[in-house]
Amino acid sequence: MNTCTTEIKGDLFILHLPDSWKKETNNLFTLETPGLLEQITQSTFVIDFTKVVIFDVSSISGLISVIRTLQKSNKNVICTNAGPFIQKKILATHMHKYFEFATISPTPSKNNVAQKPKAKVDVRIINPFIEAALSTLQIQCNVEITSKPPFLKNANNQLPVEIAGVISLICDQFKGSTSLCFTNQVFLNIYEAMVGERHSDVTGEIQDAASELLNIIYGTAKTTLNTQLQTNLKPALPTLLTGEKIRIHQKTDAPVIVVPFDSSAGPFHIEICTDD
Repeated sequence: MNTCTTEIKGDLFILHLPDSWKKETNNLFTLETPGLLEQITQSTFVIDFTKVVIFDVSSISGLISVIRTLQKSNKNVICTNAGPFIQKKILATHMHKYFEFATISPTPSKNNVAQKPKAKVDVRIINPFIEAALSTLQIQCNVEITSKPPFLKNANNQLPVEIAGVISLICDQFKGSTSLCFTNQVFLNIYEAMVGERHSDVTGEIQDAASELLNIIYGTAKTTLNTQLQTNLKPALPTLLTGEKIRIHQKTDAPVIVVPFDSSAGPFHIEICTDD
């Protein structure tokens, strides 16, 4: 299970949250709270959401406890790097009064040597696709599904793909693509759960169902992005890829994030790539 990490920068004690915050994460964090509080001598406590992709607002009692304890000790508590999607979820709860969102300027580097920028992935774009996939598979396909921690795709960690729907993401703010990827057997299981028909081979009709699922996921995520980030994503049609050991290559050098899912039908994943 991913856990929090800490860092001290001057008078800032920074708590870096993991990419996934769920009930299990909160329970572990609660157990570690006494030791964490003993470490904090700085005047400002920072909760860093940079890595957070999944955030269950019903499981934040551990964070609230730490925040309240520090505030009673007259320490400043701020949250930073939380995208609009996560902020909206927090602000919709009665606990929002404990979360003060702010931006912290990075400390200038003492090294004057130019460095290659690190690859960045905007979780504000990824989150709506995760939420859309979860709701679509559960509602449309009657499949139990949970997301796993995302990771950056490279040549050594590519997951098996035999059927994939790919949609281009084009708007004024960014461009890229998203792909919904399955093995044949997993999608046959999903198709059976969705329509109640068992098949041993992926037919043209079943391939069309894969495209339609991606279309629904994209449409749901598009609505969220256009509303929350004021993007202007337009309707788009998916391209279907089938075959053994498919390799999906993006038309950009931007990083590709893989979001794996476990489901009652078997594992599958989404790939998302965006560039400014």
